[in-house]
Amino acid sequence: MTLDDLRVFVAVCRAGSLSAVARDLGRTQSAVSQHVRLEKQTGASLLERHARGVVPTEAGRILQAAAADGIAGLDGALRRLDDLAGPRHRRPAAPGPDPRPAAPRRRLGGPPLVRPRPAGRAFAAEVARSCTARAAAR
Repeated sequence: MTLDDLRVFVAVCRAGSLSAVARDLGRTQSAVSQHVRLEKQTGASLLERHARGVVPTEAGRILQAAAADGIAGLDGALRRLDDLAGPRHRRPAAPGPDPRPAAPRRRLGGPPLVRPRPAGRAFAAEVARSCTARAAAR
């Protein structure tokens, strides 16, 4: 279980959709689904899959809350370390999703379906905003 797996799991729980998170991350739905396969590692069913999306089970909500708290704490600690180091001694960004733009996929005769992804913390903030907005719209 990696930090990226947990970040994707939390985003899927918030959005309620693998495909919405895949679009936000610029990945395929199957790649997002691979990150969510934490059920083998935890030994518990974490998501109920429905025709219109996914809903976390009780075990999934427990893992989501713990992972979200842990990720927020880690992100806060990294920000404080950056502030402590000062502008001359900034650490490289923590490893996260691939910051390179996804290869554009095109509809027949149409514009690209994906847009370039921002890198680093801006990327994580954008994913969190879009997932929260989608969850609020439901």
